[in-house]
Amino acid sequence: MTNRRAYPPTVTVSAAQVGGHVILDYFEYRAKAGGLMKRAAKHTRVMIRHDEDLDAAQLLSLVSRMCAYLLARTPVRRAVPRHLPWREVGATEWSVPPGGGEGGAKPDPRPGLTERGM
Repeated sequence: MTNRRAYPPTVTVSAAQVGGHVILDYFEYRAKAGGLMKRAAKHTRVMIRHDEDLDAAQLLSLVSRMCAYLLARTPVRRAVPRHLPWREVGATEWSVPPGGGEGGAKPDPRPGLTERGM
């Protein structure tokens, strides 16, 4: 019998304002060793009563507090390595032609203008 490798968990934390409440959800998804279909293994929901509308920065600060709350409740097995390289999704170092992708750029709809004429 061979040992199948269990897939690592996927974690999501979200915040949404619905009516007079802010709902913070934490999901941990795990896939069984035999397949790729991930199912929710853990779920924690926190509801905060708040009548005023919150902006994105305030919701983000609530998400960070939710993460701190969840980390305080879980046993620490090992430290996360610091100074990991990361890149924002969608940020590239090379230019993509307008109309993008393979096959070249779309022609400029304003004929007669060159790069110098703009």
